[in-house]
Amino acid sequence: MAPAKTRSRFTRIEILLTGLLLAVAFTTITASFYIEFRYPAVMPRSPQPENGRVYPMKFKGHGTVYVDKKELDRSDFVEYRLMPLFGVSMMLYFGIGTRLGWWSAGPRNPLAKL
Repeated sequence: MAPAKTRSRFTRIEILLTGLLLAVAFTTITASFYIEFRYPAVMPRSPQPENGRVYPMKFKGHGTVYVDKKELDRSDFVEYRLMPLFGVSMMLYFGIGTRLGWWSAGPRNPLAKL
């Protein structure tokens, strides 16, 4: 059994990492859903050069909509920066948790040996 001070420090690390993972996950999922549902609902279906909406984006089941550079950059940020960040943070969370033994005291079940 670890001393109380060490155990308390691990608990703080566990809470911090869990909070960080949940924050990244919530931000990523919220932004992804926003883009996936909001853009096809409000963006034009044909280019509008006067508004700067000349960049096509394809959405499954919704066809193609045209967005401006700022909206395209926002979509690219979510897809190419936030999604990988979430994946890496999730792998780090589970890797660190496994290394520190956070899940070793879990319930035993018949499928655990498989």
